[in-house]
Amino acid sequence: RHQFSYVNPDWYEEDGEESDILKEVAPIIKKESKVNVSSYLNPITLANIKAVPIKESKARLQKQIDINKNDTRYPRNEDGSIKPRFRGAKKYANQVTLGGGVSEKSATAISVVFDELNDLADKYNIPRLRGIRVSKSKRYNAAMGDGVLYINSNFANEFVNQLRPLGTVKAWKYGDDVTKRPFSTKEYYDNHLDRFRNTLYHEFGHHVHQMKYVNNDINYGVYRKFTPKIEEAVAKLVRDERRKVPFAQRLIGNSEYGDYNPHEFFAEQFAAYSMGKADKVHPAFLKLIKDIENEVDR
Repeated sequence: RHQFSYVNPDWYEEDGEESDILKEVAPIIKKESKVNVSSYLNPITLANIKAVPIKESKARLQKQIDINKNDTRYPRNEDGSIKPRFRGAKKYANQVTLGGGVSEKSATAISVVFDELNDLADKYNIPRLRGIRVSKSKRYNAAMGDGVLYINSNFANEFVNQLRPLGTVKAWKYGDDVTKRPFSTKEYYDNHLDRFRNTLYHEFGHHVHQMKYVNNDINYGVYRKFTPKIEEAVAKLVRDERRKVPFAQRLIGNSEYGDYNPHEFFAEQFAAYSMGKADKVHPAFLKLIKDIENEVDR
């Protein structure tokens, strides 16, 4: 599982044949249908998130997970059981956990931004996420593996409840002094929700390189016998681009964390790219992500 230290149904969606009943209260439904709606192309702002009870956020997420978990693109054993690549998949896939003291507003925000992640999965033609676990962690702010998203509840609360100071917004772009880069691409944003969203988009970037073109490879999950095509491509990209800069430097990421390894380089680039920061995206990554979007088999 990759670590990162430090999708769009309405909330009151009509189900099946209940339309005759719902018509009688149409004015109310119309009013509520605008609450907590978000999408990748029209992301919600923090001011427009209306906190709801945690049990409602969990039910909303579980409804989506119950659909997503059946995606046949997830590798499985012959008996239909989960074939994991990372620890935690067998335990946390197919379920929603909103624990660790996560606040109502944080749980609401997670369930809303999850709509955006569903949109991203569709955009890149990969399985939608099949599990989410929110809990306290001393090891990560968020993490991703086998379609399961992990979020540190304390981290979510700090940002969604606006408890953490934002600090300086970094204006770095490619061509600038690499020593002036921020530690994380979330420092490019001037509001709490976008910084939190950036972290979830970063983790979804890991889902892209973990699942794109996998196609239930027979060796999936077998240590050192399986590497997704995207991960091979990113490793080569990083090697090639590092050769173009001074040996003592070898810094090519859009953040310090992005230079930690090729997977983090991809995730940091993906987060900036997906959130409209084109000037902070490496040209070589831009070509790679366009190839992925256009289904260029690697």
